[in-house]
Amino acid sequence: VRVKVWFDVARPLRKSKMVVLPDGEQKIVEFFYEQIQKRCYNCQRLNHEKDFCPLLVKERQEKAAIRRTTDFAKKKQAG
Repeated sequence: VRVKVWFDVARPLRKSKMVVLPDGEQKIVEFFYEQIQKRCYNCQRLNHEKDFCPLLVKERQEKAAIRRTTDFAKKKQAG
């Protein structure tokens, strides 16, 4: 069965979901996504690509700040 659904692209993609049928039976529905234009393979969100992932950007900024601090301390010690 193919259906069209709406979902929040700022949240991670789901691979499956448990649904309760009218008779009370529970089934797992698996999702397969088509025509996705942007997708972050780091956090699984659809509103940006991996190069612009806020989680990775923050991590890169923190590492750069540590490097700058370390480099400054080394230069200061060297004199």
